[in-house]
Amino acid sequence: MPDTNVTPARPETPDRKSRRVRLAGAAAALPCWAILAVGMSLTARSKGDGTHTQIGLPGCRSMVVDGVPCPTCGLTTSITAAAHGDFGASVSANVFGTVLFFALVLAGVIGALQAVSGRNMLGRIFRRRWWLFGGLLIMGVLAGWAVKLAIGYNTGQYPTH
Repeated sequence: MPDTNVTPARPETPDRKSRRVRLAGAAAALPCWAILAVGMSLTARSKGDGTHTQIGLPGCRSMVVDGVPCPTCGLTTSITAAAHGDFGASVSANVFGTVLFFALVLAGVIGALQAVSGRNMLGRIFRRRWWLFGGLLIMGVLAGWAVKLAIGYNTGQYPTH
């Protein structure tokens, strides 16, 4: 015998869907613009790393212990330099940070446009592809680290002790 006490789910009306899509756009845009705003508020260290200590984060333990940068080393410096328009310093700090800067700008713009228009642009981009973007992020971090290590070992910059 069927359960007659079950309330049916409310069908999603166009207004409700539009509100949900707009909120998703804002939820995507705000962190992107916040990261870029923090980058604008910092001063990139010419050394190519350590900029994150300006916001109270500890120094890189990997550099202290091993004298070698960690996989994310230089990302804050790279994004900060790019936010200030110094793309040479950005690439020098971490090549993936420069790519990430442009990805943040693009995602921030698309998210803001979605929040304003109500069109599900991010949904179309990420639909069934979240794993691809996650994989690209991981591969980008590792590739940026590999480039930083290769240049550092080649120039004698690493290990630092």
